[in-house]
Amino acid sequence: MTQVDPVVAERRILIQYILQEKVDQGVEILLPVGCNSFDDWLLDALDVEKLIDFVKTRKKIDLIDICDPENARPVSRRTSVNTVVDAIDDGGMDVGAMSLPRLGISYLSSQMDDQNLRDIAFEIFIDCCGKSASSDVLQSVRGQLEISEKRGQNLKDVLAKVRKKDKTPLSTIESHLRLLGVVSPSNFENFRSYMAWRDATCMLIQLTLIHNVQTSWNTDDSSNAHYLIAVMKGGFRRIDARDADDYDEREMQEAVAAVTSVCSEIASRCQKGAEIPWDLKAAIAEVLLRGSFDSLDEGSLIDEVDELDQLLRKKVWPLLGISHEIHSALQVWANYRQFYISKEPMFLERACEMAGIAGSAGEGETRTRESVVLVGEIMEGIRRECIRVLGDYHNLCSSPREVSSIIQLLVAINKRTKQQGNLAEILSSLIKSSVTEQYERKSAEIGNHAASEQDQVALLATECLELLRSECEDYSRMLQHYIPKSTGIAAAALHESYGARLLPWIVSIRSLDKRVIEILSTAMDLEDQLLLEMQQHGMAAPEWGVIDRVTPQLYEWTKGQLRTLQEWNDRIISSETWKSVSNARGACGSSVGEILKASTDVVESLFMMGIPIPPGVVRCMVDGVDGVLQKYCDSISAPLLSVDDIIPPDPPLTRYKKDIVDTAQQIDRGSGDSQTPPGSVEKSPSSMKNITAKVGSVFTSSWLPNLTNDQKQQILGVPFSSLAIRANSLSRIAEGMMKMGDIVVQKWESGQPKSASAKLHMQSMEWASGMFQGVLGKAANDVDIVLHFIAIKLICGHLRDQVFSKLYRYNVQAQRIHPILREIDASLGDMCEILNESLAARLAGHFCKALNMAVTHVLLDGGPVRWFSMSDVQTLQEDMEAMAGMFHADGDGLDKASIEKLMKSSLETVHLMDIETGRLISMLKEAKKRPLASDGSLNSDPEAIKKVLCHRKDHAASKYLKKEFKIQKKLPNIITSSMSKSFSK
Repeated sequence: MTQVDPVVAERRILIQYILQEKVDQGVEILLPVGCNSFDDWLLDALDVEKLIDFVKTRKKIDLIDICDPENARPVSRRTSVNTVVDAIDDGGMDVGAMSLPRLGISYLSSQMDDQNLRDIAFEIFIDCCGKSASSDVLQSVRGQLEISEKRGQNLKDVLAKVRKKDKTPLSTIESHLRLLGVVSPSNFENFRSYMAWRDATCMLIQLTLIHNVQTSWNTDDSSNAHYLIAVMKGGFRRIDARDADDYDEREMQEAVAAVTSVCSEIASRCQKGAEIPWDLKAAIAEVLLRGSFDSLDEGSLIDEVDELDQLLRKKVWPLLGISHEIHSALQVWANYRQFYISKEPMFLERACEMAGIAGSAGEGETRTRESVVLVGEIMEGIRRECIRVLGDYHNLCSSPREVSSIIQLLVAINKRTKQQGNLAEILSSLIKSSVTEQYERKSAEIGNHAASEQDQVALLATECLELLRSECEDYSRMLQHYIPKSTGIAAAALHESYGARLLPWIVSIRSLDKRVIEILSTAMDLEDQLLLEMQQHGMAAPEWGVIDRVTPQLYEWTKGQLRTLQEWNDRIISSETWKSVSNARGACGSSVGEILKASTDVVESLFMMGIPIPPGVVRCMVDGVDGVLQKYCDSISAPLLSVDDIIPPDPPLTRYKKDIVDTAQQIDRGSGDSQTPPGSVEKSPSSMKNITAKVGSVFTSSWLPNLTNDQKQQILGVPFSSLAIRANSLSRIAEGMMKMGDIVVQKWESGQPKSASAKLHMQSMEWASGMFQGVLGKAANDVDIVLHFIAIKLICGHLRDQVFSKLYRYNVQAQRIHPILREIDASLGDMCEILNESLAARLAGHFCKALNMAVTHVLLDGGPVRWFSMSDVQTLQEDMEAMAGMFHADGDGLDKASIEKLMKSSLETVHLMDIETGRLISMLKEAKKRPLASDGSLNSDPEAIKKVLCHRKDHAASKYLKKEFKIQKKLPNIITSSMSKSFSK
């Protein structure tokens, strides 16, 4: 007795225990043919993983479904021998890892297990050719039909035993009934082999008689037919002993006799009698044709192929009634089937050749209706098989060449069956079917390995891209010969299949993270390629609308980025000191680079998603960044807004009175505010006291308000270098935003699908109009605020005394403008060494504007210490020319037109001062009657003319002012005192 491996023995015990427990629980267990219990070979053949899955989920288990072919020989699915099972079209029979195609020509052939057909076919071949065939042919046929040598010998012995008494051909069921009566288990190596042979024979008899009753019953008594068939089935159930212990020779003989009797009665009442139906004969013939192929070398024919062909034509085909045209049609199938197994192109080429001649009657043959019908069924069966394979060519074909060969066979079949017109339509549906099937397979594979829906969607997109690439590179050249838009059809199928998986996932998205964005980007790239491929073939499909569906999440993501940027901006602003860290021209605050980089990163992060961004989302981001940067600019300029508070106020007007002016000059000389003229006698303190009492305190204390401590600290205390850094920083912000605007449009356009319209640039400019205009305007305005601060700080602060107190005090010659110009020129030069080059001219303009304002103030609102005569005009004009010359700088500074515009008020004031008193009085009277000029000219401004008269060292002017306007010759002490108190706060 053979020693069994302990591991194997334990495995058998465990499996048997599981099966027996399920039986006890009421689960129905179906055994394969030839098993009367849980045989050892069956237990060894079971796949444990499948078994465990089945016992968990099923109430009925067919053990053939969980047999591993590598562990046991192929076994037949158990079917009851006393009933005909329903048709099951599973597309083929599993052998090892390959599903072999079967020629489905009718209902009956599908009921015969392939092993049963091989047994019957080999019996018939031995019966017809056993004596005339060479041993090589017999061995080749037996090997190709997968019949063991021992079983083959058993069948030979059985037939030899029968033929001693009966010569009835096996083409009718009478001979098979006789075989049932004379063959016993002793004629086979074991009871299981006998049972397999018996089941095949019983199945053949049942199928034949039931078919003949259904198609050729010669009476109207259908109830009698039903009764006879029921009796026949009962007899076969009696024969069906499933265990060797249940078999009894005598019982079997009696049962066979009863079955033979009822079968004979049924046959006698059918027009077709006991003749085996055509489709079963064709199925048997097809099995025998497999013997032409070498079972060891599946890509070649056996050496004895000619001998076998002759034996079949002369010995077997006449018995089965197989005509030449049926033989040709079956040869098409046989070669196709062998090609399917071996992938040898030669067989498919032979199938195509034979398809062209199939259906032609042989020499001397007469075509019968049955033959024509059967050939049509065979060709249609081959056609269906071609369509089945092409409907999943990605899986069932190993190469594009194979696909092309099968299409050629389909074309030949269509030509034979006259169905050529709809080839393109058929191929279109097959391409879609195969692509969809391959997609579903990939989806299932990914589903088994990727846990999350998100990962599955991502991997599927990659697989779809690979499928499209394969379709375009591997199959397009071949398929386009038959259907030019093949790749477009494949792209449409992928677009439909993946879209059905993608869109539900997109709907479930609640927020955008890096992984989700990557998946969306991949999906968009996939759709872009699919749509482009479809467009090239004049096809279209509704877009997935990925961006529209995630736009709300894009807005939320954008708002989150902007919140982060605002937080960064607040930290950056709080840490900025505006101290110079570099003496280089154009040096900026350390925070500028940080805020620009942070803003650029935020904007670019939107486009780095790799998906087309909706214009609305881009504009939301742009406007948000714009607002943050405006706040940054505001932090630079806001502390500087109070600088205009140090501009001196206009004092009350006074008119000229010589004695008071002379006395005031004496007071100035006495107080040291002006130099004592040569040869004059310096007054004593007591006489000075008397003079002060005469003219009032206004001449002994300056009417110009002093700067407060806060003004000195917050305005004069701010270093010019710090102000230059602020201005440079604002200029840098403006430059950065102008560049960023161009970058945004460029990146938005480059991120759009390749299939976007040609009007894309124009559309982008529509939504981009006014982009960053807020911060650009804010930066430009704030630069002017800073430069204005610098100019006012210098002229009204540091040069306050020189300009507003000493310039032209009592006498134009006493203090000319040139020292002030030298101070301004030096400061302007120092500032230009620090300022951005583009700001130098703007700062000069602000200096010119501020100095013009100050000079105009001195000339028109200089207080009770400025008195001018017409003889002073030439000197004043020279000062104005010097001022203009400094800012022009021989062409290196401001242009003359700009200078003239900036100095307009001072130049017009000097022009008015050059007009005689009488004329000025006339002009004043006329100006009061007319509205002010729209250009702001002082020549028609009554206030300006009146102020020129107030500062005119002329008795007539003073008299007119006193009479017409009641203007005093000195400032009241009360007013002066209140002004001083007001500006000292």
